[in-house]
Amino acid sequence: MKIVVDFTACAQLRHPNEVGGFYFSFSLLSTVGIGLGSLALYSGDDDKQAVDAELISSIIVYSCAGVAISYFSLLRQIPRNYARTFYSVDTCCDHTCALFELAKGEKPVSEGGISIDHCTDIFLVNEKIWRKAIGDDVKAWLQQKLPTWVDESPSWFSPAIRAALPDWAIDDTSLLEEIRTPEVEEIRLSRMTTSRTLGNILS
Repeated sequence: MKIVVDFTACAQLRHPNEVGGFYFSFSLLSTVGIGLGSLALYSGDDDKQAVDAELISSIIVYSCAGVAISYFSLLRQIPRNYARTFYSVDTCCDHTCALFELAKGEKPVSEGGISIDHCTDIFLVNEKIWRKAIGDDVKAWLQQKLPTWVDESPSWFSPAIRAALPDWAIDDTSLLEEIRTPEVEEIRLSRMTTSRTLGNILS
């Protein structure tokens, strides 16, 4: 597993959400640099070579090539406007908070704003990432907007979004009961089961 993590650009294993895109890219480049540097040191000490230097050279060169190929393949497969995030120092928390603030401002899309449904995307992100930074703002905003959403039931206010709304951010118990329909509760239970299963696998 360590070899796979170090010598591929698998974002799910390196978790750029926590460290930011720039560090993700830098860590890949440093892997290549350390690998080639270690090879140079090993090849230069003929007296202490326990393994044939040519074999080590082949392994390191192919591994470093794998890093480069997987990284550039990743950049080619993702949407073009996301490529810049791999050179940004912003973490997932920074990006999530910025999107929330932009959507909360309700600036028209024609003027560079984003639609209100993107504001609720924050509830689909692990709240441990953003709650400490903007949890109070999110709660206040939700308390203000939620009654209108429940009354008007816009198309984006789906059961998946309703299931993602955290209990701690809704003080009105009657409103909370109205949101938690059987379909919504089934989604919540499915997510909790999946989370526990993944936790058991990783632990």
